[in-house]
Amino acid sequence: YNISNDGNILAFSTDTTGYRQYTLQFKDLRTGQILPDKIERVTSLAWASDNKTMMIGTEDPVSKRSDKIWRYELGSNKPELVYEEKDVLFNTGVGRTRDKRFFYLGSGAATMSEVRLLSTDTPKGEWKLILPREKDHEYSVDVYGDTIYIVTNKNATNFRVVTTTLKDTSEKTWKDFIAHNPKIKVDGIDFFKGYGVVSEKENGLEYV
Repeated sequence: YNISNDGNILAFSTDTTGYRQYTLQFKDLRTGQILPDKIERVTSLAWASDNKTMMIGTEDPVSKRSDKIWRYELGSNKPELVYEEKDVLFNTGVGRTRDKRFFYLGSGAATMSEVRLLSTDTPKGEWKLILPREKDHEYSVDVYGDTIYIVTNKNATNFRVVTTTLKDTSEKTWKDFIAHNPKIKVDGIDFFKGYGVVSEKENGLEYV
């Protein structure tokens, strides 16, 4: 389930088969009414800041691979395709940064990843590709203020955290935020007001 920013609309998905095949529906929390919109085979969802538009990920009916991202306006019954992942090694999905300012669209394979960002204020805008997919390069992205944080295994087997800006996210602009340490694996970083929380693993033990 996922609630709109204003708290009025609940997006929820249900699986009645046990086959992880989810149907997305919407409930107006002010009236208790279930809205007529219904979308099948949904795998991910993120709301825009206008409380009526959202990005929705769906799966292929045969392979069950999450392969498409749609833009959908509540009540329209007309999902618009915004991205299709055609490489069968990759799954794709959509989410939103913790500060709700950006959608993120991620595509991932076993040892490769690719991330795009788009302001939740402009759901019809152009997605910004952070880094193109590259063999054996895994990375994830978060945003705090005007800074982009990338957790990457580029030249860092155990991952490191680098910073950049949305204007130019290429490797030449990177600055180390958490340098690579061959004894400690960086699993991720999450941002709260005034704080970054880093998940690490050392000697098989997990730390925050």
